[in-house]
Parts: sequence; structure tokens; C-alpha cells
Amino acid sequence: MRITAEAEADGFAAATQVQARSPWITSPDGEQLVQGTLELVAMTVGLRSIDRQGETLDPFLAQQTYAATASTARYHLLFVAAGEPMGQLYLDGPGDIDFADMLNMLCHLTFTVTHADGSPFAEAEHAEVEALIEEDLYYDYSEEEVELAFDRPAHGLSVEVFET
Repeated sequence: MRITAEAEADGFAAATQVQARSPWITSPDGEQLVQGTLELVAMTVGLRSIDRQGETLDPFLAQQTYAATASTARYHLLFVAAGEPMGQLYLDGPGDIDFADMLNMLCHLTFTVTHADGSPFAEAEHAEVEALIEEDLYYDYSEEEVELAFDRPAHGLSVEVFET
């Protein structure tokens, strides 16, 4: 696969570097991030093919790159589990994936949302992204069923979602 080949050629340096965007990663591991990304992309493709039948996945797949500089996407989502990288996705907007479906599969979500190019969020952007994530989750879950925690560092948004 293209992502794996690019990562190996780079010695996993870009994968290790991008992990600095997450306050939860305590054990950066470029190889683990790449493997987790492949699994996360596969899971997302499966969920999208169910939710959005008949919609082409080509634009989404084209945005999934090894290095942030190679993606045309606006946002970078970095998922974390137990202090280790779980995978990353590049998206035009948080509405491009179904967080409720992901939570249903994983039972807990911890991730950061940043700009793919690393630029900081505009002040209003934090609230806009939070609202999209909340709207998606509260469409499938009640406020009693999930707990959301947001942190607003200048470079993006840190999000934790728990089933209660």
C-alpha cells in the first residue's frame, strides 16, 4: 500500500512528528501509527459504505496520505488509545465521518482535530467543530449515554468521548 511504502521510505519520521499534536500520546510510535491508520481507514470505509450507500469513496481515499503535506484535506484527526497512537484520518470536515458509529465499535474515543497544514484554529472554529461532533453523537446517543470533554489548545481541539 502507498502509505506503508511512503512511511518506510521516510523511516516513519513524519508519523512520529505528527504525534506531537496530541496531548495524550505518551509513547510515540511511527510504525504503530501507520498500521493503525490502515485499520482506521478500512473501518471508516466500511462504515461509510453502509451509511452512504451509492456514494463514491474516492475523494475520501485520495485524502488519506502518509504525510500531512501530501493531503488535500483541511483537517487531521489523530486517534489515541492508552497513550499510544491508534491511527489518523484526513478529512474536509468532522462531518465526513460518523463519530457515533466509531464510538459504537470502539466504546471510547480520544482524538485531536487539527488543521492538516498545522495552522492554528480561528476562535470561532473551535465552537463550530465541537458543535459538529456533538450533533453527530447526540443524534445516536442521549446526553445520559455519552460524556464529551473538549479542550481548546490554539492548534486545534482535543476530544474525549465515553459511553456512560
